[in-house]
Amino acid sequence: MKKTLFKIFVVLITFGLLILQNYYVLASNSKEPNKTKLIKVTVNNGKASIKWKKIKNVDGYSVYMSTLKNGKYKKIKNIYGSKNITYIKKNLDYNKEYYFKIKTFKLVKDKKIYSKSSNIRNGGGIIASKVLTSTSDNESRNTNLRIACKKINGIILKPGQKFVWSKVIGRLTETNGYRKAIAYVNGNNRMAYGGGVCQVSTNLYQCVKQSKMKLVERHEHGKAITYIENGEDATVSQGYKDFIFKNNKSYTIKIIANSWNNVTICQFYKIGDK
Repeated sequence: MKKTLFKIFVVLITFGLLILQNYYVLASNSKEPNKTKLIKVTVNNGKASIKWKKIKNVDGYSVYMSTLKNGKYKKIKNIYGSKNITYIKKNLDYNKEYYFKIKTFKLVKDKKIYSKSSNIRNGGGIIASKVLTSTSDNESRNTNLRIACKKINGIILKPGQKFVWSKVIGRLTETNGYRKAIAYVNGNNRMAYGGGVCQVSTNLYQCVKQSKMKLVERHEHGKAITYIENGEDATVSQGYKDFIFKNNKSYTIKIIANSWNNVTICQFYKIGDK
């Protein structure tokens, strides 16, 4: 009898310990997991590249997105596995700015236990844009505009970096594809290779003003021009007058520049933070 009671006692103790162990495991798993840190967001060409810090003892991460920093965030992706710390979101609107945050999660009985939200990072959106149209429809001039825009288009400026017109555009020579067109030189109009490119430098200057970038060097024509009011232009002259500005923001920008017929457009696009 005593042996039987002892066996029952041992079984009850063992059963009790198993219950306590399972309760402890369940309680531990039900605890809110550690939150992660959003390291980098880069938005370019309609895609957002997102990277965050790896957190141990989690089952995955949830990515949230919004078009307003303090707006409503929508979950756009669940990523399973603690080692996966990057995600690319495609098909974004080129003109919009996007905000992202991350939550870690644990799986407990097929339910997700979420951490608090990570920090928020953002990218994308046009921060400056200017279209200029000249009264001149000269094909040689239009060729010069297209070449200058092509050299500028796609340039990326990180925080602290400078844009130097003379270095980007290069020498205005026939070898580099430029044609002779009317140019304002030393107070006079005359035919010169690269004539008309000041329309593009003026485009850039207007975007610098809109975005409040730091202007380092800028010169006026000193005479009326057709594509913008007096005093709002930026003339350039090889070896004499340059156009320079500095990205004084905490984020990286991309310069977009295009030309068709006698029209030019320049835009500053926010790629992402530092």
